Amino acid sequence: MINCYTASPIEIKGEVDFSRVGTGTGIARHGFGMYFGGPALVNHYFNSYRNYNEAEKQAHLGEQVFREGSDEYAILEKLKSGEIPFEPSDFEHHISLHELGDSEFDLDSVILRSGAVHSASIPNIDLKDVSGWDDHVSQHQLDEIQMALLKNYYSEFGLPELNYEELDLSDDYKPEEIENLLADLYYAAYEDGVENDQWGGISEELLSDAWDFIITGDEGCHEFEQDFLDGVSEKFKTTAMALISVGLQLTEGETTYGDIVHSVNNHFEVRGSSSPGLDAARFLSKVEIPALLADGISRLGKELVVYDEELLNSAKFTVISESELARSIEDMSIGREDQIDEELTHSLAPR
Repeated sequence: MINCYTASPIEIKGEVDFSRVGTGTGIARHGFGMYFGGPALVNHYFNSYRNYNEAEKQAHLGEQVFREGSDEYAILEKLKSGEIPFEPSDFEHHISLHELGDSEFDLDSVILRSGAVHSASIPNIDLKDVSGWDDHVSQHQLDEIQMALLKNYYSEFGLPELNYEELDLSDDYKPEEIENLLADLYYAAYEDGVENDQWGGISEELLSDAWDFIITGDEGCHEFEQDFLDGVSEKFKTTAMALISVGLQLTEGETTYGDIVHSVNNHFEVRGSSSPGLDAARFLSKVEIPALLADGISRLGKELVVYDEELLNSAKFTVISESELARSIEDMSIGREDQIDEELTHSLAPR
């Protein structure tokens, strides 16, 4: 379970409408997903909705929050604007002040805001299991991601999955690593070219170098690149072009989870997807990247970016008032950790 906060243009009721993610301020530094954090960081995002016309209007009164369209909001708005005179006795007739107790009501305590801020509890996930944006990806997971991207490429264009037997590989060939597939594909293409006497006196070493340049996306950088492509059967050329498209520049020891997010986003953007961000988030979930922990903006602590729809739909959201959020920020600043969820304090809260 992760306990945290989030801000949004509208109040979240029930399940999250994932198709609406990203329709707010458009700030998506760490990819398409829903952003969570400690109170100070989320307050920053909450403030960004002040001038956002599409954000829901709310009136905050003590611990109470009234949405635009309610009788309470209408009265509070008119009182704040001076459209109707302020008479405490008449005001109490319209609105319950049970949260304020017997304290004297002050019109200055009424705050009109745009957007909504929530406390959130996300089950079925623990922060210790969430990878960091700058963490390096293992070779095993990198292979899985690249093979999944390749599969997506073929299905997107209505192409059948790779027929390895047609590529002169065995009919039960099932590569688990993209590196092995590339090596085996090269040797099959090379043997095919040799058999058909395509390359004359060009050495195997030079042709291998040309292949390496091609599959890493460095087209036009090798003097024998065109010779190699001219001598390769169309079936190998088509497969090579597909492999290039999925971003094989990702390598073990250098590739971070942030690199993966950017590469996956780019994969769907260049394919002309109608919802590239949404498609990218769903893909990340499929390759077991449901969320990442990244640096928040303005040194206000870490932020949790959730890409997985099921996680978001299992989360519980509770709208809180500006005063409650301010109190949480104050509690954090004076070290009252007993008042705040331990996970949030040590992982998503500002330090």
